[in-house]
Amino acid sequence: MAAVVVPAALAASVTFPSGPAAAGRPEGAGTQALGVDVRRDVPYREANGTVLKLDAYLPDGPGPYPGVVLIYGGGWIAGDKAGWEGFGRTLAQSGFAAFAVNYRLAPRDPYPAAVNDVRASVEWLRSHATDFRLDPARIGALGGSAGGHLAALLATLGDGPRDRGSRVLTAVSWAGPMDLHPAQYPADSQPYLTAFLDCRSGTCDEARVEEASPITHVDSSDGTMLLAHGLEDMLVPTSQAQRMADALNRAGVANQLLLVPNAGHDERLAPAVLQPSIDFLRSQLFPAESSLDTAAAPPPPTATVPLPPLPQLPPPARGATRGASATTTAEQAQSPTAARGGRGNDFLPWIGAFVGALALITVLFAAARR
Repeated sequence: MAAVVVPAALAASVTFPSGPAAAGRPEGAGTQALGVDVRRDVPYREANGTVLKLDAYLPDGPGPYPGVVLIYGGGWIAGDKAGWEGFGRTLAQSGFAAFAVNYRLAPRDPYPAAVNDVRASVEWLRSHATDFRLDPARIGALGGSAGGHLAALLATLGDGPRDRGSRVLTAVSWAGPMDLHPAQYPADSQPYLTAFLDCRSGTCDEARVEEASPITHVDSSDGTMLLAHGLEDMLVPTSQAQRMADALNRAGVANQLLLVPNAGHDERLAPAVLQPSIDFLRSQLFPAESSLDTAAAPPPPTATVPLPPLPQLPPPARGATRGASATTTAEQAQSPTAARGGRGNDFLPWIGAFVGALALITVLFAAARR
């Protein structure tokens, strides 16, 4: 499928409201006025001593609704599900059940921990579909940067039907790395790649790099994919999306490549690709003939409030990846291939309220002082 250059000036952006809610319980009347049922901090997995949680943003109607798993970026070393609240609400107002998930972070939990977590989230949601008015046969994923990488792995890992287990029907990746060979990225990206890949003494295991790269797993059974990338991305090369689109084309997997001028690996990309991403997800997850409650699925909002800029992440502490890995041997045994038989630096989460950015800075400063 040919690449589409998206005029950034024509793209819509959205307002990102926020509000308190009890853990794992619906919000009150304020959320209902928006037509969104919000449930925060719902545990979906415990792994390596960490309880992993998700936030659900559900249309205020009977459903069942198609689901979208939202995966934040942050170089695989930082980030939080709260940063995707705005887009979660927007998707819910558009008739999707949206789920922003937390996952384990490097260097404490390097690959394949994050991959196993997001796959487990899909399986858990399927097994609890009725609790969320979710259609378990219609699940997709969307992520930015490192989250785009994980979303692409959800679309490419495994084989067989895409409506069961941890498989997804479709995925949207915003500036996600698709081939993790460090030589393809500049020096600024190396700390994030080596932390995620658990490289020792500056050398990354080739088999691990291949296994962690979505492009390695492309085959004809994969989910459809939208790949969005800024033409001025100096952190993750635009060629990453272009090569992935080529691989999907060779495998006969439907895909769309969106290249955005005047956008880099920053807040300029998200406003240009929000609406195309929603449109793509609707085209893949809404059947032509549906019993869906269309009254609860209005067209998405098109307010023109700009996204707040987020600070660039500092590199991990020197030597952070040289200690003993906290990922267990059992975790390594669950790596995707075991189950299945230029210019980067990730990796900024673009969507989120300003308070989310402040929280991230606080966490990183605290880590630097230790």
